[in-house]
Amino acid sequence: MLTPLLVADLMEGTGRYNVALGAVATVQGVGAATSGLLAGAIVDHFGYSAAFLTSGAAAAVALAALAFAMPETTERSLGARGRAQH
Repeated sequence: MLTPLLVADLMEGTGRYNVALGAVATVQGVGAATSGLLAGAIVDHFGYSAAFLTSGAAAAVALAALAFAMPETTERSLGARGRAQH
């Protein structure tokens, strides 16, 4: 639910909203399609604990990337249409 809003906020004024949303959806789809295969291979070779720890490590890396790379959205004055103005 938040992905389109986040992409809209980051892409505001660029004219590339649809391209960016398509790129995000593609990456999410590839991740969803390959995560089960990768987790299954890890479980087969190393066990369930290793698969859980690998998934946790991937989530921690993603959270760290979000914390360091995501720009802070600032308060903007609202225009007559209720959209943020620069």
